[in-house]
Amino acid sequence: MAHGLAVDPGSGAEQCGTAGTYYLDTVCSSYHTAVFWGLDGDGGGEEPETLPAPTGLTVTATTGSTASLSWTGVTGAASYAVLRDGTEVATTTSTTFTDTGLASGTAYDYTVAAVDSGGAAGPASSTVTATTSGFTPTCHTASNYAHTVAGRAYADGGYAYAQGSGQPMGLWNTFTTRTLQQISPGHYVVADAGCPA
Repeated sequence: MAHGLAVDPGSGAEQCGTAGTYYLDTVCSSYHTAVFWGLDGDGGGEEPETLPAPTGLTVTATTGSTASLSWTGVTGAASYAVLRDGTEVATTTSTTFTDTGLASGTAYDYTVAAVDSGGAAGPASSTVTATTSGFTPTCHTASNYAHTVAGRAYADGGYAYAQGSGQPMGLWNTFTTRTLQQISPGHYVVADAGCPA
């Protein structure tokens, strides 16, 4: 990983912090340090036994307001915690779940963690992205300054970053021109090679 403080945004027991400049989304270093030194209350310097991460997480269907998921069950799991964009949205005993009330044309990242009978959640699965239907991507070419004024980007430390994706765009000024593609509401990616028709 690059030089910075390791954080893992989310509400899980092993998650902490907010990603940003010098705060890298990898693991919650504070949590693992506390476990190593036995400060988590279990009296040992080793991590507690947890269930493995579920495998095979896939998006099975989407509509304008729902995303359906399925995954391979974990032996010994009493339930599963479903996380959308790092925040737990449901607990289910099934290996399928349909998330409802979503915004149309929006990308959501999902993970699932197995929960044992004592309520301890294991590590999260690999992330899958579900994009609801109903949004038409748009392209915008402007200076980095104009992108930030329009809300398509934000400035931090004299540099501009695409809103949503956080992709670096270069210096925040009126001389640097970039093309951004809006792929979902509030989510832009750098598309200097041109946007798909």
